[in-house]
Amino acid sequence: MHCGIFCQSLYSPTVNGINPCFSSTDRFGKTCISGKYTFDSNTWVINSDAFNGDPYTADWVVDPLGLDNGNMRFGANGGFMASITKTPTGWVLQDSTNPNSYPAGLGIRLTSTAWIQYGAWEARLLTAQVVGAVTAFIAFAEDRDEIDWENTRSTTDTFSPNYFSLGNNGLLSGNNYKALPIGYDPAQDYVTIRVEWTTDQITWFINGEQGAVITKAETCDSSGNNCAYPNSPSRIQFALWDGGAGAAGTRTWAGGYIPWGDDATATIGFNSTVQYISIQCNGDSAPTGPPTRKSGYGAPSLMEPPISVAVPGLSGYSATLNTRKTSAYVS
Repeated sequence: MHCGIFCQSLYSPTVNGINPCFSSTDRFGKTCISGKYTFDSNTWVINSDAFNGDPYTADWVVDPLGLDNGNMRFGANGGFMASITKTPTGWVLQDSTNPNSYPAGLGIRLTSTAWIQYGAWEARLLTAQVVGAVTAFIAFAEDRDEIDWENTRSTTDTFSPNYFSLGNNGLLSGNNYKALPIGYDPAQDYVTIRVEWTTDQITWFINGEQGAVITKAETCDSSGNNCAYPNSPSRIQFALWDGGAGAAGTRTWAGGYIPWGDDATATIGFNSTVQYISIQCNGDSAPTGPPTRKSGYGAPSLMEPPISVAVPGLSGYSATLNTRKTSAYVS
């Protein structure tokens, strides 16, 4: 019995009367483990449906979002490239007059096996290149508390912070939505995004500069109670997904449909590339490498070996190597 990638135990079905997420959480707890992950052979990655809930057996798990049109390729020298490609043949378009209107729920996701409740997380990445593709780096809890960094390509030089409390929009949504300028296109040059989360405030950083702050006090009612502030143990996620295939409001936010029929690169997909992700638990010093491994644990056997894809910004990069490879994670 396994918990899978990120099933939400509050909403998950039981198997023979037992909820696999509750059982794994009860057995292993919601442990925070600090680490800096460059996704070379020292980072332990496993297929989502092989994860048993023990965060010491793997650092990250990978799963496709919906249809088999996302894959994740790991560089021989570290880093990874997430790709989203055209929907498999045979699916009905949402809009018969628009060749780009593929069904919703498409993409690929990487999730930490450990949990964080206050602390910091950071990534250095390139976003996807086209409208409709959403590059997301978030913390997500079982009760739907959420803290986000997202790039939608509706503009070419911004990143957007956001948060949710129990699934409800926070103060950065609606009329207060923020698209913070970077000063360049993060699909062309790397951006470092970071979140620092304490019991009192959330701070979002871009390239070391503070971009936005929300305090817990701002989320409370006039008497200082009923605060809508994320406070639940969460997992860190990176995802590349097709926002253009979502509902009308999501599609507008994402900048429209992904131009599958308009761009020659659609045959190999659109990519987002990550050099590293770090997770710093509350009270820990900033990590400089992967966590110290517990005695008796070894690298997971289902880890995909290094492959012939080079990550921009790391040694050995060649654009000619960036062709699609079917990933073992979504087979």
